[in-house]
Amino acid sequence: MGTRFGIVAARAGWRQFIAALSELTGNFIARGSVQLLDVCDLNATDDGVVVVGGEHGSSSYLVDTSKILATDFDLLADLSRRLGCTVAGCCGEAASGSYYWMLAENGEVRRLYGNCRSTMREPFQIGAPLATEAVAPLEDPHCDGLMRALEHSGFEYSAWTARGSKTAYLYAGKRLPAKAKGPLRTAFDTHSKQKPRVVSRFLKDGSVAYEFIGEPTRQLAHAQL
Repeated sequence: MGTRFGIVAARAGWRQFIAALSELTGNFIARGSVQLLDVCDLNATDDGVVVVGGEHGSSSYLVDTSKILATDFDLLADLSRRLGCTVAGCCGEAASGSYYWMLAENGEVRRLYGNCRSTMREPFQIGAPLATEAVAPLEDPHCDGLMRALEHSGFEYSAWTARGSKTAYLYAGKRLPAKAKGPLRTAFDTHSKQKPRVVSRFLKDGSVAYEFIGEPTRQLAHAQL
């Protein structure tokens, strides 16, 4: 998976999957079939982002270049409820130390893990760890832990990329209709604020000190009041 994109997977046929996802997020405009994911142009355009999706073994897969869908916990739970099946979403980005995993069954969250090492001291978690996490942690720069979690949850992502149907879509990223932040995202954001990696404060001389939690205070920037 690298660090380029997120993945959404569901134990449902592709037509059912993309129809339910479109109802929750807005339309996906088909751009044509894809043979090899590695050579597909996944760069965003002025009109939106390019995603690739398809089916293999009665499960659907979506490569989410925006990383928005794969990390929208409430969307994934809603999608699982609407489809009445298991839905997983994951994303890993080594540069910021961001790792996200979500597994829902029939709308119920079974496992949720989210961490951004550059901004958070502790990961946000719901549910018991997967059996694979003991030997393949979710936080891995090569994303092997996330791929093992997908496989453990019954998804064959590698088989889909090699042999499954794949179609490129243009997605404008507009949720229809617009709605307030969901309970899962609210809980995650609250945790992030309560467990910050960096805390800033003003000093008497007008400078700004940034304190890295667990490290001595460092004065990194100055600003006149």
